[in-house]
Amino acid sequence: MPPPCLNDTAEVLVNVIPAPDPGGSGQLVLCANAGTEDLFQALAGAPDGGGAWTYGGAVTDALFDPGIDAPGDYTYSLSGGAWCPDTSAMVNVSVEPLPDAGTDGSASICPEAPPFNLFNHLGGTPDPGGTWTDPFGAVFSGVFDPAQDAAGAYLYTVQGQAVCPDSSATATVTVFLTSPPEAGADIEECDLDAILSATGIWASGNWSGPAWVEFQDETDPFTPVTADHGGAATLVWSVTDSNGCAGADSLMVLFTEPLVLSTSTVDAICHGACDGEAGVIVSGGQGGPDDRTFQWSGG
Repeated sequence: MPPPCLNDTAEVLVNVIPAPDPGGSGQLVLCANAGTEDLFQALAGAPDGGGAWTYGGAVTDALFDPGIDAPGDYTYSLSGGAWCPDTSAMVNVSVEPLPDAGTDGSASICPEAPPFNLFNHLGGTPDPGGTWTDPFGAVFSGVFDPAQDAAGAYLYTVQGQAVCPDSSATATVTVFLTSPPEAGADIEECDLDAILSATGIWASGNWSGPAWVEFQDETDPFTPVTADHGGAATLVWSVTDSNGCAGADSLMVLFTEPLVLSTSTVDAICHGACDGEAGVIVSGGQGGPDDRTFQWSGG
């Protein structure tokens, strides 16, 4: 300033207020059986504390319990005060369902049973789509065939999604040990009657055969049997053991019509002559005329 004026000064005090930092948005993936989680720990960066949490516009807290709280977007908000704008970040929470392989089950079957699905023998309500392994740890189809598969514990596993653990259950298969019956050796009879002789262990049994064969007692393993005519018949001894398992064996019985001789004679024309005749017709037995031998004898 020119004389006689003096210089003058003024000061402006500027306060820079740091903006609130809610951190960066984050994601939290939990299994349905997980414990309570702090949503604040899922925010990215270094968020300032003291903010407020909301879900769907409603005030909530920072502790998320997957057994109670709903999944979705949780918003963390910080007030900017008088000068700074409010700011917020979001945590997206997803809850994965816990896999369910059901509970351990079992099946006791007979050796002659048809193939069946092991899944139907698990307890509870198992999730479909899992995998099976056999008692030796090899991959298994899940369909048990007693004719070729080994008895034992079969493991069913449902894979857990994301952070959830796998779930497993076993189906234990027992195949009853059975003793096959013996119907007996084949029989060749010279008449129309035979006596059968089956052996073994069973709870019940019965004989069966063609209609022209009659059993005196079809439930008796040692029953006599009679045929209406000669011929070969296959007879079957079918049994059921104490576990309800079935078994059967058969034999062949060759029945023979009894030999019947019908004779005829023609006397000599003159007394003392040797021109008489004697004949015989044979029926029954096995084979035809060429299969028989004859011998006359006189007294």
